[in-house]
Amino acid sequence: EFVLAAAAKALGDLGYTVGDDFRTAVPGAGVVLDLPHSGQHGVRIREHNQRLQLNVVRFDTGDPRDRRSDHDAEDAFCHDFNRMKERMHQEGVDLTMLRADSPGQTPVQVITDASRSRRPSRPVVRPAQAQRERRHQP
Repeated sequence: EFVLAAAAKALGDLGYTVGDDFRTAVPGAGVVLDLPHSGQHGVRIREHNQRLQLNVVRFDTGDPRDRRSDHDAEDAFCHDFNRMKERMHQEGVDLTMLRADSPGQTPVQVITDASRSRRPSRPVVRPAQAQRERRHQP
């Protein structure tokens, strides 16, 4: 649970909307978080045998597959993942990658909008964020 808490904090710090149920959903069915820099892609996060599995997915919009967009989303997430690993290291969690495909190496999985319901439903508001939001309210 400590690893999932550190992952949730790191992803939230990077702009991902991480819900309160992240730590319980990941070991179950997993979650799909929207990529902050793509309205057509997300990242699926699951736990299997005490290992986190993360992969970029494309939301099925009925449009033809756009390999360039998929590649860009994977490339952006690879950058985010490296930043996530750094943040988790600062929290005392060291991630070891067992497998990493280069962007474009493996076709991005297309999932239906129903799969999006597996993502956490409520964003986590951190104390600093809540304080900033209160300052901006009339």
